[in-house]
Formats: sequence, C-alpha cells, structure tokens
Amino acid sequence: MSKLREQFLVFMKFKNLSERTQESYTNALIKLSQYYNTPPEKLSADQIINFIDHLSQIKKRTFSTCNVYLSAFKLFYNAFLDKPELKITLPHRKTPKVLPVVLSVEEIEAVFEAETDPRIRTLLMTAYGTGMRVGELINLKVSDIDSQRRSVRIQEGKGKKDRYTLLPERLLNELRSYYTFYHPVFYLFYGTHM
Repeated sequence: MSKLREQFLVFMKFKNLSERTQESYTNALIKLSQYYNTPPEKLSADQIINFIDHLSQIKKRTFSTCNVYLSAFKLFYNAFLDKPELKITLPHRKTPKVLPVVLSVEEIEAVFEAETDPRIRTLLMTAYGTGMRVGELINLKVSDIDSQRRSVRIQEGKGKKDRYTLLPERLLNELRSYYTFYHPVFYLFYGTHM
C-alpha cells in the first residue's frame, strides 16, 4: 500500500467515515489510477471529470455509483490533498426518483404465510414491522426490544446512528412466541443457518 493511500485512510478514519465508505472511496481511487495508469495525485481535474463521464456514458454505471466515485474524488482532491488546481467542482448526479412497489396487505400476509420456518417468518415480520435494514436486523439484541414502551432500539444503524422504532402489537406477539420457543440469549436472530 502506498504511503499516500495509508495517509488517506487515516484521514477518512479521522473524518469518522464507516469502513465500508473507506473501502468504496479507496477502490474508486484505485480504479481511477488504473484507468490512466498514473498515481491519482498526478492526474488533472479534467482527467478526473473525464473518468466520471466514462463511468456514466461508456460503462453505464448507475447514478448512485457515479456519485460514490465523485464523493471519493472530492474528498481526496478537495479536502485531503487541498490543491486548488485539482479542485473538483462537478455536481453530484441527480438520482431519478422511482416509487417503490408497495405490496397490499393481502400480499404481505401471503409472504408471511408462505414461510414455514418460524425463525425466518419472525425475521421477515420484524423487518416489515420495524422498517429495519438487514445489517440492523442481524445485530438486533434481545435487550433492544422494549415491550413495555412498544419500541425497538436500533444501535449503530445507517451512518452509525442510534434510533428507536415502533413495535407493532402483532409483531410483539410474534416475538414473544419466538422467544419462548428459541430462547435467544444475546442476539435475537442468532445462528448462521437461517
């Protein structure tokens, strides 16, 4: 690993970026460097902008992927290197807003009924009832469920932020049955073979 990359990793850690973001930004710089076969600190602002255009127009990368690359380059060139001649002023691409497909109550019920494994069904119901992300679900602890207040504490969710979400009555009943049958000790959804 180059000295500059090590310094950039330390910089990102001090900025409190998640490990996943650090990895994405580092990979973006590696791809840029490979594309031109030149160290990133020796590239011009025009080359960087042309690379983003190449990703978008030729490689057909999604808006969000191009924005990750652009964020990586802005952080590296504008904040880390802080060289005015390399300042990246390209705006982020606007992501088209697409409405999600919303299942009807009957369709959601059919999904729950189709799952015969009670562990998986409870996991699906928890995801649906609380709006939790997969990473949040697998880190959910028994102690995060507050049946008195009918809430669920989500620790270090997206952006490493803690938050609370509501605990619907039906989900609470399902979780009680799940707890009685499986007796989880620490993590609510333990085990590797779910």
